[in-house]
Amino acid sequence: MIARTVGGLPTDDLIEAKVITAPGVVGGILNEAKEYDLMMLGASEEGLFDRVLFGTIPERIARKSPVPVMIAKQRAPLHQFWLRRVWTALSRILPTLEAEERSTVYQQSREGARADIDFFVMITLAATIATLGLLLNSAAVIIGGMLVAPLMSPVIGIALAIALGNVRLLRDAVESTIKGISLTVVVALFLASIVPLGEPTGEVLARTSPNLLDLMIALASGAAGAYAVSRKDVSAALPGVAIAAALVPPLGVVGVGLAGRQLAVAGGGLLLFGTNLVGITLAGAVIFLLLGFRPVKGVRDRESQLRRGLVVTMLLLLVVSLPLGFMSGRTVQATQEEEVVRRVLTRELEEIEGAALVGYELERQGEQVSLTVTIYARR
Repeated sequence: MIARTVGGLPTDDLIEAKVITAPGVVGGILNEAKEYDLMMLGASEEGLFDRVLFGTIPERIARKSPVPVMIAKQRAPLHQFWLRRVWTALSRILPTLEAEERSTVYQQSREGARADIDFFVMITLAATIATLGLLLNSAAVIIGGMLVAPLMSPVIGIALAIALGNVRLLRDAVESTIKGISLTVVVALFLASIVPLGEPTGEVLARTSPNLLDLMIALASGAAGAYAVSRKDVSAALPGVAIAAALVPPLGVVGVGLAGRQLAVAGGGLLLFGTNLVGITLAGAVIFLLLGFRPVKGVRDRESQLRRGLVVTMLLLLVVSLPLGFMSGRTVQATQEEEVVRRVLTRELEEIEGAALVGYELERQGEQVSLTVTIYARR
């Protein structure tokens, strides 16, 4: 390509082709540039993730070049342009951690991602508290289980491992998460089997129909968790993050549903947990990237792991979003029907002198809606 390009120019042999062998593209070009007055680069065709997260190779060279640089590149598509603008704006808003701070966060996350005896003891106690709270229909007890649960640490470890492209940390964090999930479900299943329970309580049913709002809560929780772990000034917010994330109660619902052979209840709890897990992981990884966590420069394996981790997490987010969107649609439809019923009842009762509404029961049979209304009346 170089010979063909030079052959069409009236250079009078002023251009000299030179092959340079170097361990890395950026480092090799920068080292060679020290001997020249000007560098001219053509923009390389790199993937969207590379351009957004790392910048293109010409841009990385230009930022570090000891000599002036001219770059020729094609006009970027509009969506890529705005994505990079948004990413750059967010990067400027959030603080960039120094190397020592990043090292401290990594060490803490690595320790928190390991499933030792303390992890198993605390996850057992958290599962016990949360499951009993579900059976007792007590929100306060369930919140106590959330605060005790150590499951947030390995999940945040997964997010950090994705941002760093660190396979070892990812393996440890995933292994601890799976062990924590399994132990929580087993404890909930055991407790629900020995404690007699008729119909599912309100706290159980509240965690069987997640929607897109739950996904938004999970994303916000993951972002808050990653930021709180990275910044000592706001680390006091971690208990609140544990409550918002709500990882253990949905697993308790899975155990309760399996114990009562109510697969719909167990499936709903599992979907809510999956929503929280994927949302926290993706948002946490993005926050870590914005705070300056990156794979080791020049180690292509880790950069590939970062790209692969982000792609897999986004695909899982898409998979989870489909049933959540369906349930959100059903919720909106039910709300609209309730509003119609309320409006019709109000209008009808106004025509009955001395009548007061006590309540009503709504039953759907296909396209038909049956309504049983109870009122107080003088006659």
